Amino acid sequence: MKELKIGLIGCGGMAKNYREIYTKIKGARLDFVVGLDSDNPREVAQMLGASRYSTNYEDLINSDVDIVDISTPNHLHKEQFIKAVRAGKNVLLQKPIASTLDDAFEIYEESKKTDKTVGMYMSRHSASAYIEIKNIIESGAIGKISSVHARTSLVRRASANSAENWRCSVEKTGGGSLIQLGVHDYDILSWVLGSKISEIGAYCENIMSPHIGGDDSSQTIIKFENGVVGCVESSYCSKVNSFCVYGNEGTVIYRGGKFYMSGDNAYKGIIADYDGSGDEKSYPVSDAGKNLYRIDNPYEQHVKFTEAVIKGEKAPISVWKGVEGLIVVKAAYESARTKSFVNIEEFTKKALEEYKCGK
Repeated sequence: MKELKIGLIGCGGMAKNYREIYTKIKGARLDFVVGLDSDNPREVAQMLGASRYSTNYEDLINSDVDIVDISTPNHLHKEQFIKAVRAGKNVLLQKPIASTLDDAFEIYEESKKTDKTVGMYMSRHSASAYIEIKNIIESGAIGKISSVHARTSLVRRASANSAENWRCSVEKTGGGSLIQLGVHDYDILSWVLGSKISEIGAYCENIMSPHIGGDDSSQTIIKFENGVVGCVESSYCSKVNSFCVYGNEGTVIYRGGKFYMSGDNAYKGIIADYDGSGDEKSYPVSDAGKNLYRIDNPYEQHVKFTEAVIKGEKAPISVWKGVEGLIVVKAAYESARTKSFVNIEEFTKKALEEYKCGK
């Protein structure tokens, strides 16, 4: 079987972290890199080992690459995805799926017209900490889950967020900290709980970032279909991140690269060593606070996606999952605007009706 060629569109901060993962993909190699605006595709191509580069993404789409990896600003996703699909490419698309729901629905409609492998990139699905949290929940080790809390934050300083930076633009991002950061937490909370979000209430404010057009701080209260309630915080004003699951027999907390567990039950499981050996180890409750986990290479999703392409299978994470994630984000913004809770099912139905009427 021939070696597949991968084309990368977008040479921003995320793309520059891909060097390690592209060397791990068996049966495929990075062949073509495209940079936009102020990106330096030649430099990134050399760093990632690609043989071709350009500043025009259509050069890549019209080439002989087999897989197109779209890692560009949110507002560019629709056009690039549709052109890549129509050119007969397999396509992996970064989250969030788009900056608007209409764009997201168009991407989804286009995805249904191809027999190629097309899907979303959600980094946390391949992070060992979240995989283990999901295993702990499903094992019953902390009992019945009552509530969850997740916080993702980073500091976007003025020097890194000039008016030219797309992350400062509501039109280009589709919002602010909530769409850029909160979308991760909504997705991974639903995944570890095995339940979709059914209702959401939100506050979204810009407190200390005049250089950012959207919200720099958001707080959302969420309810899941299984009855669990939770809180998601997204912020551009600090660097404190955490992920907590509360059960009636124990609590699991992932914070600062460390994994904590409390409760009457010791938890025994398979903990992958950093070298990937996967030795079996037992961590009793008394060991809480030890640095048992790290987030494994989150770009492992690229390996799984490429394997699906080689086998002719569907993508590990579907395009519709990306649409669902954006629906929750937009429902949160609607809640903040109307100062009322939003039912996700009703919001989805209304959004789809408006999309169909507008076509």
